[in-house]
Amino acid sequence: MDAGRLLARATLAPALLIVAWLAVALPLLLAGVFRPIPAIALFVPAAAVALWLGLRAPAGASSGDRPRPGHADAAPRWATGSVLAITVAFLVLQAVMCSEQIVVRRDPASYVQFATWLAEHGSLPIPRMTDAFGGPDAILRFESPAFYADGGAIVPQFMAGMPLVLALGGWLGGTHGILLMAPLLGACCVLAFAGLVARLVGPRWAPAGALLLALTLPMLYVSRSTFSELPAIALLLGGLSLMHDARRERGRRGDLKALLAGLALGLIVLVRIDGLRDVLPVLAFAGLLIGLRRGAGYWAAGGLLLGAGAGLAEGFTLSRPYLRYLDASLKPLLAI
Repeated sequence: MDAGRLLARATLAPALLIVAWLAVALPLLLAGVFRPIPAIALFVPAAAVALWLGLRAPAGASSGDRPRPGHADAAPRWATGSVLAITVAFLVLQAVMCSEQIVVRRDPASYVQFATWLAEHGSLPIPRMTDAFGGPDAILRFESPAFYADGGAIVPQFMAGMPLVLALGGWLGGTHGILLMAPLLGACCVLAFAGLVARLVGPRWAPAGALLLALTLPMLYVSRSTFSELPAIALLLGGLSLMHDARRERGRRGDLKALLAGLALGLIVLVRIDGLRDVLPVLAFAGLLIGLRRGAGYWAAGGLLLGAGAGLAEGFTLSRPYLRYLDASLKPLLAI
C-alpha cells in the first residue's frame, strides 16, 4: 500500500471503528447484557465488515494504479508520515497531561462514573440497592449531581454513547483505562481532520490541518478529559470524509459508503442529543442527491435515520429523565 492510500484509509478508520462498536454495544445495553465477552465477540466481525466496506478502493482501481492528483490517495510520503507523527505526538502529550476528573463536579467525571457502572454491571438503570443502607428510610435521597432518581431506580445524566466507548477502556485498564480513552479519542480526531483536509483542500495540506487542530486550545482541553465532544467530532469528520468518497464513486460501493457516512453522522445523536441539529444539513444534502437521481442519497438518508433513530431509542428508553430536563430545547429540534 502506498503512502497516499495509507493516509486515505487510516483517516477513516477511527469513525468506522466507533460506528462498529456502537452498533454492537447499544443493542447489548438495551438487552441488559453489555459484557466484555459478547461485546468483543460481536465487535470483531462488525469492525471487519465496516472497515472492508469503508476502505475499499474505487471499482476498477488496483494497487499499481497511479493516484489522481489532488486526491487524498495522492499524498506524498512526507505528508502521510507527518500526519502520523503529529497524531502520535499529540496522543503522547495528552496522555501525559491527562486529567483525572472522577468526583462529579463537571461533565467528564459524570461520564467516568457512568462508564464505570456500565463496565462493571452492563445494564441500566441503576438499582437503588437500599439494603446497602440498612433498608428504606425517609431520609435517604438517591438523586445527586449527574444522576436522577426516577421511579425506583437511578438514571445517569447524558446519552449512553460516550460511556459505551469509555467502558472498553474500563475493561482493559480500569479507571485509568477510562481516563486514557480521552487522549486516544483526541488523537483520532486529529487524524480524521487531516483526512478531511486532504480530501477537501489537498493531501499536501493534511499535516498543516492536523497540526493546527492539535494546537487549538479547545482540542487540547477536551482531549485531556472525558468529554463527549471527542467521539462526536471523530464521527462527524469521518462521516464527512466517507460522504466525500461516496460522492466520487458510482454503483454499489459508493452506495455502501454513503450508508456508512450517514450512519456515522446519525450516531452522533447517540453520543450527544444536540447532535440532532448537526445532522439536519446532512438530511438536506441527501435530499439533494436524491433530487439529482443519485442512488447514494437514499443510502445516506437511510444510514442517517438509522443512526439518529438508535440515539433517540436509547434516549427515550434509558435516558428519559435527561431528555425531560432538556424538553424545552429538544421539542423544537424534533419538530424540525
